[in-house]
Amino acid sequence: MFNRTEKLKRMALVIFGVLVLTIVGSTLALAMTASGAISGTVTSPDGYPLPNNMVVKLFAAGSDTLVGQGHADVNDGSFSIGPVPNGLYVLKAVPPVSSGLTQSEPVPVSVLGGAVSGITLNLTRPQIEGTVFAPDGSTPVTATVAVFVGSRTVIQSVDAPGGAFAIGGLPAGGYALVASPATDDPYWKSAPLPVTVVSGV
Repeated sequence: MFNRTEKLKRMALVIFGVLVLTIVGSTLALAMTASGAISGTVTSPDGYPLPNNMVVKLFAAGSDTLVGQGHADVNDGSFSIGPVPNGLYVLKAVPPVSSGLTQSEPVPVSVLGGAVSGITLNLTRPQIEGTVFAPDGSTPVTATVAVFVGSRTVIQSVDAPGGAFAIGGLPAGGYALVASPATDDPYWKSAPLPVTVVSGV
């Protein structure tokens, strides 16, 4: 038989042991989830240095959900994002609007138990350029322009400051453009505008 003090000590040890095991288990789970970094290089048709504020964005495969992002070195284009969990992703290099360049074509990436390196993202020149107007058809308005494949899937979204926009990095095929107001202007989204990108354009 144990006296009351010994029982309390043993109970305290058991409770402490459970807490330690729970914390260790949580730590292990997090370590297994964070799998590896994704690294590579951004190139430009204009060479180096790249435009300032050159961003590389990581999206969940098949959606426009942003998972992570990082900045590319302007002098050599190198970038690194992560570590990120195991999964399927899409990488894009996104230059600032003022650069005159447009996004890279999307590059699929699979993270399966370790780091992924050697990815090249090539910035592009505009394939589609245009202007977003107010309902009067003559007043340019600041907006966001989304590129759809089919009726629901957004594969790219660009800012249209002052109404002007440029889109690039699209594989050849058919798309629909939809403009949404980026300010408090009392406008609805535009009707989808069908466009076709031809290979090499």
